[in-house]
Amino acid sequence: MSGSDEGRGAPAKEHKVLKLENWTCYSCGLELAERLRKVKGVKDVSLNFFTKQVLIDHEGARIEDIEKEIDKLGLRHTGRR
Repeated sequence: MSGSDEGRGAPAKEHKVLKLENWTCYSCGLELAERLRKVKGVKDVSLNFFTKQVLIDHEGARIEDIEKEIDKLGLRHTGRR
């Protein structure tokens, strides 16, 4: 297709699911979501306290920056998907 913008422009939106091993209170999760939303490239954050998972929608965010914010709150994470 001539004139197509396919393959150019903004990075594709990605989803990461991280399981938090020692998340014990919902307010800690809200604090984490607030911090993660400030990471460059993060578009949205969803929490599931019952499964202890955080879903991060992002466009080009560095996983290292996301993990750093999790670590700052003393939470442990596993299961990058």
